[in-house]
Amino acid sequence: MEPLGELESTEKGLYHKVCTACKPLTLIPCSGCGYRMPCPHGVDIPGNLGAYNDDVVFDKPEAPRGCCAQCRDCDGRRPQQIPVGSWTPVVDSVLGSGKLLVTPLAHVP
Repeated sequence: MEPLGELESTEKGLYHKVCTACKPLTLIPCSGCGYRMPCPHGVDIPGNLGAYNDDVVFDKPEAPRGCCAQCRDCDGRRPQQIPVGSWTPVVDSVLGSGKLLVTPLAHVP
C-alpha cells in the first residue's frame, strides 16, 4: 500500500477537532513514551495505562500486562507527572475484573 501523502487543511482541521474532543475522555494522560520502563516486575506500564484508557473510551477491556507489585520504582521517573504507583492498583483491578472506574483520581498524591 502506498502512503496517502500529507493531509489537506480541511482534513487537518477535522483531525484536530477529533483530538480535542477525545482528550477529556483520556483519564490517564500517558503518551506511551516508555520512560518508566523497564519495570523491575515485568509490568508493561504504558501498555496497561493505554489499555485502561481504551477500556474507558471504547469499552474495549483487555487483560492486564503484568500485575503491579507496588514497589513505586516508576514514581521516581515522572516526566509527565502521572502518579503511576497510585493508578496501577486501579488499572489492575479494572482490567482484571472488567469493572470500570471512570472517576479521575485527581485526589491521588
